[in-house]
Amino acid sequence: MILVFAIILRALVLFATEAVPVDVTAIGIMLALLVVEPISTMLVDWGLLATPVYVLGWRAAR
Repeated sequence: MILVFAIILRALVLFATEAVPVDVTAIGIMLALLVVEPISTMLVDWGLLATPVYVLGWRAAR
């Protein structure tokens, strides 16, 4: 959950400063949020994380 908040905070900073064009920022944030769950699930399978990160809500425990 902290990772998702960090991505959103980064998006707000990039939108406010316009260091990167707004459309590129929006697409980058969308892609970052899409890949968080599959990558975190893979890291759990490898034993590097205790629980996966779910972006869209809570899931039942395995």
